[in-house]
Amino acid sequence: MSYVTDPALVEKFDILMTAGSTAFQVGNVHMYMLVACEALKWMSENGFTDSSASAVSSLALALMHGYGDFDLSARLADLSIQLTNRCKKKFSESRPLNTSAQCVLGWVRPV
Repeated sequence: MSYVTDPALVEKFDILMTAGSTAFQVGNVHMYMLVACEALKWMSENGFTDSSASAVSSLALALMHGYGDFDLSARLADLSIQLTNRCKKKFSESRPLNTSAQCVLGWVRPV
């Protein structure tokens, strides 16, 4: 997949991610999952942005806590960590690394 450079598409994805954060803050797990799935669909149609790794790690977190799918959440967390290498802004790397490494993989990997 390619990296999205069109500012309008990037802004649309950022608005989608803001909607996901709002759903998470109010505790609406189903809306949060819907937005996370829509973000992955958007990425498959348009390509990656700096927020893509965050979207994948958010989906992994929701799958683990909301639905108990530990296997898929671990694979998505690994994908999120790999996507951070494609981030053009270093600021965009901290959230997915924190979410994937500490919040997901810390719970689903055996000690």
